[in-house]
Amino acid sequence: MSFRQMLNDRRKRRGARAAQALVAARQEPHYAYLGQNTGICRTIYGHKIYVDTRDVSLAPCLIMDGDWEPWITQAIRERLRPGMKCGDLGANFGWYSLLM
Repeated sequence: MSFRQMLNDRRKRRGARAAQALVAARQEPHYAYLGQNTGICRTIYGHKIYVDTRDVSLAPCLIMDGDWEPWITQAIRERLRPGMKCGDLGANFGWYSLLM
C-alpha cells in the first residue's frame, strides 16, 4: 500500500466525531500578537507555539488553523511512540519538534 493510499484510508476511517472535534477546536480563539513581529498561538493539539508574524508560509496556517500539513502531521503522530528517538533536522518554527 502506498503512502498516499494509507493517508486516504485513514481519512475515511476518522469519522464524523473526529471531524466535529477538529471543527470545534478551530473555532476557539488561539492567537495573540505579542509585539515586535512575534505572536503566540494554540495548536489544535493544545500546544502553544511562538510564530514570527512576518512569515507568509507557516505562520498564517498556525494562526488561522492551528495546524500545519495535517496529512504529514497525522502520519508522524501515528508512528512515534514514547521512548522513540527522532530528530527534526532543519526545523523552522519547530512544528514537528513540538509534536515529538
